[in-house]
Amino acid sequence: MGADGPSLLRLLAGGVRPVGSPDPQAPPGRTTLDFPGLLDRAAAGSVRSDLPVRIPPAIRGSVDEAIHARLSDAADAAAAEGVDRALVMLGERMFRLDVDARAIIDAPDAQEKVITGIDGVVIRDAGGPSEEPRPSSGPARVVRNASLIHTLAREGREST
Repeated sequence: MGADGPSLLRLLAGGVRPVGSPDPQAPPGRTTLDFPGLLDRAAAGSVRSDLPVRIPPAIRGSVDEAIHARLSDAADAAAAEGVDRALVMLGERMFRLDVDARAIIDAPDAQEKVITGIDGVVIRDAGGPSEEPRPSSGPARVVRNASLIHTLAREGREST
C-alpha cells in the first residue's frame, strides 16, 4: 500500500481543518454543554429527566398525572443520591420505588410501622411538580453502586 503523504492528505482533505476552525457540518447556533455545570446541577437535584415511572395496574387507577409527575421527580432525586430503592412520601401517600427500573413496587399503607426493602426516603408534598426536586435524605446505608453523578459530586466537594 505505498501511499505517500500528499495522497493521504488529499483523501482526508474533507476532514482536516486548522485548529480552532468551526465544524462546517455543525448546525448553526449549536453550543457545547457545560459538563461540570451539568454535574453540579444534577448533584443539587435540579436536573429533571422527565422519564416516566411505571406504575403497576393494581394502583394505577389511584394515581393521577400530578402524582405521576411527582413520582418522576422523586425518582430523579433518589437517583442523584445513589439510592437503589426508595420510599417516596407524597403527602399522606407512600410508594416503594425501584429507582433503577423507574418502577413502583407497591404502595405501603400509611399505618405500617416498619417498612423494609428501602435504602432512602424522598419526601414531597402532595402538590404539583416542584421546580427543583431535592431528596429529603441520602441513603440509609452504604451504597456500593452509587450513581456516577453522586460519586463525582462527592469527589468535587472533597477536592475544594
